[in-house]
Amino acid sequence: MKALVRLVCAFSVLSVVGLMCGCNTIAVSAQSESVGLQGKTFCVQGASISAWYDDAWQKVVERRTGMMLGAENARGGRTFAQAFEVYGTTTPGTALKVNQGSVGTAIGPFRAGTAGNTLAQDIAGCEVMFIELGTNDQGIPIGSLGDATSAGTFFGNVRWVDETYLEANPKLRIVHITPQYNRIAPLTVTMQYVNAIVAYGGSAGIPVINMLALGGVNDKSAPALTRDGTHPSDYGFSHFYGPVIAQAISQVY
Repeated sequence: MKALVRLVCAFSVLSVVGLMCGCNTIAVSAQSESVGLQGKTFCVQGASISAWYDDAWQKVVERRTGMMLGAENARGGRTFAQAFEVYGTTTPGTALKVNQGSVGTAIGPFRAGTAGNTLAQDIAGCEVMFIELGTNDQGIPIGSLGDATSAGTFFGNVRWVDETYLEANPKLRIVHITPQYNRIAPLTVTMQYVNAIVAYGGSAGIPVINMLALGGVNDKSAPALTRDGTHPSDYGFSHFYGPVIAQAISQVY
């Protein structure tokens, strides 16, 4: 049965919208994930949803797609500016050092990759890089599309992370996962940051999985689909968050 894929530029009750690309939405189809993903390696850059809970959504993606989890650089509370802290910088726009092996954070020591490696060496085996960041950025000035990587704005920070990864591995397929409904900020604020990620992705040919649109979480479902209003519950991971990512990646890789 052929996949039903609709190109749309607005939400509708008839299409499931969430994978953003340019103007710019590709509906996630209801088909089984492509067998073409078997054996491919995905890596993760993220915050608590990716770092905690025993790789809950990552395991769903592995099971549904046949992909394998490779390098993971994720910790609770992370912002875009802190994406490369293990490489010696949290100042967007500055050059990375080699992997420091361990860095101190507010929640304790953090390690990712191999001490002494460059970023390129640490992600050499990655074919897809999921970037699950943004929830902890709500409060950073949003700025504008086209901001320099050193601008100190959300747009600039997103650009810095993506361009840094692509400089390290130009063949890497980056896919952003936006924040979903959360208790950290009002919905109207979350929407602004999600829209910024979507706009940047559309300008750079980088797919965006709009978890705010597809995650299924709202003020009514949050008690069942999250454990605290922000982080998915076990049921949320296995029936919503993970499956959305698994289906979405089959559309772009």
